[in-house]
Amino acid sequence: MKVFDLKAFRKDKNITQAEIARMFSCNQNFISRIESGIRQIPMDKLEILQSEFGDISKYYKDSDPPKTNQQTKQVQVNEDSLDFITAGGEAFSSMIVRMMNEKQIAPYGLLADKDREIAELNRQIGKLEALLEVAKKGTAQQVGNAAVADVG
Repeated sequence: MKVFDLKAFRKDKNITQAEIARMFSCNQNFISRIESGIRQIPMDKLEILQSEFGDISKYYKDSDPPKTNQQTKQVQVNEDSLDFITAGGEAFSSMIVRMMNEKQIAPYGLLADKDREIAELNRQIGKLEALLEVAKKGTAQQVGNAAVADVG
């Protein structure tokens, strides 16, 4: 397979990655990934180079063998590793469910409901404390249809 050697082209033309990035309307990281073999140069970018510099065919070369994981920092996923990843995801999910069942953790929605319940209980406590203060003063308090008086 033939690939375009952007780095060789850029060096021959004495152009920086930043200048190519501006020409392509992209960031410099994109150019770096193309030059390191992580990404292929899109056809529309090749057309820009062709229109700006004329014939660019001499910069096409046979592709190198795939780079190692260490060089590209990409993960090669095969069936065994996919099974491992899937098993890991299932184990994580079952661990989360077990922790919720054992009440070690709670789903966010449940925590929000509990916060609302606590706020309502605090309001009720405040009302009861106010009623208690009124009762301590010995004044009559209307509760429903009956008046309650402290005869202390």
